[in-house]
Amino acid sequence: MVQPLGGDGSTGASAAIDPEAFNRFEAEGWEARADSYGFLAPVTGRVIGALLAAVHAGPGVQLLDVGSGPGDLAAAAGIRGADAVGIDVAPSMVRRAALAHPTIPFRVGSFEALPGGEGSFDAVVGNFVFNHVGRPAHALREARRVLRPGGRL
Repeated sequence: MVQPLGGDGSTGASAAIDPEAFNRFEAEGWEARADSYGFLAPVTGRVIGALLAAVHAGPGVQLLDVGSGPGDLAAAAGIRGADAVGIDVAPSMVRRAALAHPTIPFRVGSFEALPGGEGSFDAVVGNFVFNHVGRPAHALREARRVLRPGGRL
């Protein structure tokens, strides 16, 4: 049933979202869809070059690919000479990425709890991942935490 919008654009229903439930929903959804992810490659692949150029991915750059999915962004960073690591919330995505790109380390992980200590990476990138995070502000704090001074997000 579609609820009519109120004068303020709301439906009258609570706009509060449980971030833990949202994150579980996302993780479970991607876990179940790892094998069919290929249909998104024409979309996600179009922005890889721009993302890597924006963070100056190249030789000597320590790069974290957040929400790595099948690992295409991390692999492209590696081709440019960057030392890439990929994380994804879905173990099936991590397995898929590791099989496709065996020279790149992929781990199960969340944008809200990034691996590594303070200042571990020169660049943090994500390809269409930010909208899949229950606590976007927390994810940004995590990205800043793991970035070295002068690092790029």
